[in-house]
Amino acid sequence: MAKHTRYLELAQQARTAGDEVAMQHNLQHAEHWYRTVMADRRTGDDPQTTLEGEVLAD
Repeated sequence: MAKHTRYLELAQQARTAGDEVAMQHNLQHAEHWYRTVMADRRTGDDPQTTLEGEVLAD
């Protein structure tokens, strides 16, 4: 959930700076990554690996 957390941090920074558009943009990305992780957990997929077993970086 590193990407989810990072986008939440970016949204908070944008909020502090008063940039509503950037805040909403980052919140949408955070929601996307949250849903992706939750879907992977439901199916038993490991989001850190590919089908070939290579580790993906965040």
